[in-house]
Amino acid sequence: MKCIHIGLLCVQNRAVDRPTMAEVDFMLISETDLPSPKEPPYSFPALSDKSEFPPLRCSNNNVTLTSVEGR
Repeated sequence: MKCIHIGLLCVQNRAVDRPTMAEVDFMLISETDLPSPKEPPYSFPALSDKSEFPPLRCSNNNVTLTSVEGR
């Protein structure tokens, strides 16, 4: 769980929010409390039974556009 938590910190959207390798090393060897990762910049909306249209499942991070579609 600790490695997953640190991994989430390492993939923050903004580079200034990510820990340095020295900080990662310190987090791995220490028993201190870890900072909370910020909410991801994109996520899938919750599916609702009341929606009239099928949900659009895609993410846009201003670098690439990914659409999830069946084959």
